Amino acid sequence: MNLLMNLAYASPLLIVDLVTVILGIVNLSKHKAPALLALFGGMLNLFTTIGWHVIFSILTSSDDARGTWVSVISITSSVAHAGAWLMVVLAVFAGRKKVSRDDDDDDRPRRSRRDDPPVARPSRPTD
Repeated sequence: MNLLMNLAYASPLLIVDLVTVILGIVNLSKHKAPALLALFGGMLNLFTTIGWHVIFSILTSSDDARGTWVSVISITSSVAHAGAWLMVVLAVFAGRKKVSRDDDDDDRPRRSRRDDPPVARPSRPTD
């Protein structure tokens, strides 16, 4: 029962991780590198969160709390979560074209669609 309650408390994170995995799968054909990074990062986060709660409930269910193992598992879980989030953050910037700073430094005025004159459309004859 303790495991289910802990997983319920972690459900917002689990939902975000699941959505990250789904979006990685959906976008795999369009944006391969970012989608793979997001997919692996989401899966690592998902498995680390679930695994941490399973192992923690097993270790704390015995009479002696086995504090050393809980500490080792906590550190390992933190490192895995950090690696997973690093993959998700890298996915944001993967495959982007590098913008040259020379393009931003010119003093030419920029035109926008708002500056274009309205287009006269031919009227339809009415019957």
